[in-house]
Amino acid sequence: MARMLSKELPDIESILALNPRVQTHAALLSTATKKMEKKHWKRNAEKGCEINTAIDRQRLSRYRPYFTALECKFRSCVKLENNFDDIKHTTLSERGALREAVRCLKCADAPCQKSCPTNLNIKAFITSIANKNYYGAARTILSDNPLGLTCGMVCPTSDLCVGGCNLYASEEGPINIGGLQQFATEVFKQMGVPQIRNPDLPPPNQIPESYHSKIALIGCGPASISCASFLARLGYDDITIFEKQRFIGGLRALLIRPATINMGHIVEGTPSYLPFLLIPFFLLFFSSSEIPQFRLPYDVVQFEVDLMKDLGVKIVCDRGLGQDGMTLLSLKEEGFKAVFIGIGLPQANRHKLFDGLSTEQGFYTSKDFLPLVAKASKPGMCSCRSALPELRGTVIVLGAGDTAFDCATSALRCGARHVFVVFRKGFTNIRAVPEEMELAKEEKCEFLPFLSPREVLLKAGRVHGMEFCRTEQTESGQWVEDEEQIIRLKADYIISAFGSLMNDPAVMEAMAPIRLNRWGLPELDPESMQTSEPWVFAGGDVAGLANTTVEAVNDGKQASWHMHRYLQSVFGETVSGPPQLPLFYSPIDTVDISVKMCGITFPNPFGLASAPPTTSAAMIRRAFEQGWGFALTKTFSLDKIVDEASSLVLPSGKRSRRSVCNAEEPSAVTGDRASPSRSYLPLN
Repeated sequence: MARMLSKELPDIESILALNPRVQTHAALLSTATKKMEKKHWKRNAEKGCEINTAIDRQRLSRYRPYFTALECKFRSCVKLENNFDDIKHTTLSERGALREAVRCLKCADAPCQKSCPTNLNIKAFITSIANKNYYGAARTILSDNPLGLTCGMVCPTSDLCVGGCNLYASEEGPINIGGLQQFATEVFKQMGVPQIRNPDLPPPNQIPESYHSKIALIGCGPASISCASFLARLGYDDITIFEKQRFIGGLRALLIRPATINMGHIVEGTPSYLPFLLIPFFLLFFSSSEIPQFRLPYDVVQFEVDLMKDLGVKIVCDRGLGQDGMTLLSLKEEGFKAVFIGIGLPQANRHKLFDGLSTEQGFYTSKDFLPLVAKASKPGMCSCRSALPELRGTVIVLGAGDTAFDCATSALRCGARHVFVVFRKGFTNIRAVPEEMELAKEEKCEFLPFLSPREVLLKAGRVHGMEFCRTEQTESGQWVEDEEQIIRLKADYIISAFGSLMNDPAVMEAMAPIRLNRWGLPELDPESMQTSEPWVFAGGDVAGLANTTVEAVNDGKQASWHMHRYLQSVFGETVSGPPQLPLFYSPIDTVDISVKMCGITFPNPFGLASAPPTTSAAMIRRAFEQGWGFALTKTFSLDKIVDEASSLVLPSGKRSRRSVCNAEEPSAVTGDRASPSRSYLPLN
């Protein structure tokens, strides 16, 4: 055979073309081959995670090049045991955050802000992110929500801000507000910048006596942290949070190393989520010690607590209401002028079916199970880090709230092979937010609706299964059990997530003399969060109003202003006008970036040019509200000045036809809200 001395040169034009090869015939590959190729190149999760060794191995044996990768994909789509990495779909990188921020419409009457319990200026912080002003975005968030990072991670945004987004019906969908909020506050967290008091406040030795009043907050949860932060921003310097546990952030956090616990360290206190269950006021909450690591890491809670402590708030551990003689009256005797109750509802609502069952037998309540998972999975708790509960086999989770789905996804990380989420009503009645349910669905949890628990099946003293009745809805809307339809499920463990309640007699006695309702919770004014005793306020779970962490934060925010008004009234002072809580400040805000031009000092070098769009008073006023330092306006002659007394004056004190403008609103000229009534401004 003759040796090939040359070969055809490659068709460069074809290679570089958008479609490099001209198709001359139809491709022919078997379906079996294409299935194998698809499995090899597939990047999203497999629908099935098990391998039938008798059949599938025989099929795979013909495709040895792909065998290892395929077997792994068949056998286990995603390994979840001991995997506590972030699983939230909302988490954004910088690239993703910038792309998402530019989509915002900056609506004039933003529905997202109206849907946020803390009334966060969402379009403002999104605009800051789009401009890569990440500190400005974080400052906007933390000014209205001291727990901005926690809420960015765990807020049910689809039911709040995102649910009101005007882009919801668009092809691209609504703005990922929670992800943007998380991104901005995480960037600020990495900066390591502390919080400071408003620089305009007088020094502590010059503030009125009323601001030295002793204030107590019971329970270190979201409501208490929020309330304490705003009170400290107002200038109060003797604020103490009492926490009965040794971990922080209410039912939001986890344990701190015992060796580091002191008067300045934080602990547990308040839960967060409050969906209603079968009985009108049984609440379904989960707190920081109940929110898994893959949704709320420990360092986030510590970061927000440290920001509060930067303002001088003290925390006392191992001291709670009804514990060691601590009551509302004893706090008053100790000299506390005002008290905020934010203790949460730490007792689980146990169905009578589970009376006498223990964790050793395979039964957990959400209040038993989730804290165990948190302690084992969140670094930084106690020096003797506990092990994860081992749930081998099948787990039944009872309930349809956020807590139930957290129990389900956590059970998979504790070794469970199958998890069934069982609930009384249908899918349309699930109380959990869609993102919670979708995460559980993606992780292969099975949902069983229309089942009501009837009996726990035991074998050798341990949980062996459960018997259920089929439920149906009558024409009147009531849910009834059909005794003729009985279903039995085998299970090795049962976790009930039927909510929380207040059933601790010692705590209820310690809340005297305030009036309690029939559920053992304080009666209060929902506007002021004030109880029957004017010096006692309440918020969060114990108030019975908040259903989510962010609503608990707003309870504390609302209570802080009315506590401020009450304390001032005690000292004979009157706080009039609309509520005005201080913003978030850090040392960054004290950096002097003022500039001098024509002998006049301006707060910053950013000014409006002498252009037609900036000549209106409304435009200039709006610019100064957003932080601009000055404005240059067009030249006016003296005959256009309506009021000579309000005209601007040059530094020399002489009026000039070329340097005078009408200044009916001096505050809208310099950008300095503390400026004198007469303002100086260099003009054309």
